[in-house]
Amino acid sequence: ALLLRSGNAAHPDGLGNSSGLVGRRYMAHIATMISAVQLGQYNDVSFQKTVAINDFYLKGRDVDYPLGQIQSQGHIHPIMIQMAAPDSYQPLAVSIPQWFYRLAWTSWSTEWLAMTEDLPHDENRVTLSERGHIRLTYHQSNQVAHQHLLNEVDRMLKGLGFHFIKPVSLGVGNTTHQCGTIVFGENPQESVLDPFCKSHDLDNLYVVDASFFPSSAAVNPGLTIAAQALRVADHLRSRYHC
Repeated sequence: ALLLRSGNAAHPDGLGNSSGLVGRRYMAHIATMISAVQLGQYNDVSFQKTVAINDFYLKGRDVDYPLGQIQSQGHIHPIMIQMAAPDSYQPLAVSIPQWFYRLAWTSWSTEWLAMTEDLPHDENRVTLSERGHIRLTYHQSNQVAHQHLLNEVDRMLKGLGFHFIKPVSLGVGNTTHQCGTIVFGENPQESVLDPFCKSHDLDNLYVVDASFFPSSAAVNPGLTIAAQALRVADHLRSRYHC
């Protein structure tokens, strides 16, 4: 949005946008939260976000394409169940006291996240309205792979003896790990930035955040962003002898 708003006579479509790709290929993650209850197995663990399962990252058990990653999540609280209820059930969900959720659900549950790669489609993009407001056009992709991954989570949890398994997805409302929109690459016609995150069009413009991602992967992007930032910093020190 910043580059699109910064257009001028020399860059009428926005800074660094000779490829027309600024704002395009927006990605988040195809993500579903899962709460699994095993009655009789009290869970008093405070910090349970400790496990990642990559068995299906490159290919599924019965398919040859990647499914994604499964990871444990922080413990759920009763108020989170109330707030996650669909709008039509909100009055009922809020009317049920939190102690009941604790007794029937959260005292016995563990939480998981199934995360699949969002694919870089040109039509998923950030644009500006006529008044300059940020507008996001986004349709989720890779749903078949994600459903396969959810099936694997369900199979494993049932095999471990969990009685109740509740998946919750925010669909297109999810902006977890958003990335893309200023993709990097070697070809100026097919990317906005070069491999060191410098604009192909402008010598003094670098973009070093999650927008350089050419694909979203199926893991948390934070460490990749940090690693690329350090790499670009070393490049700048060498380039400007500082």
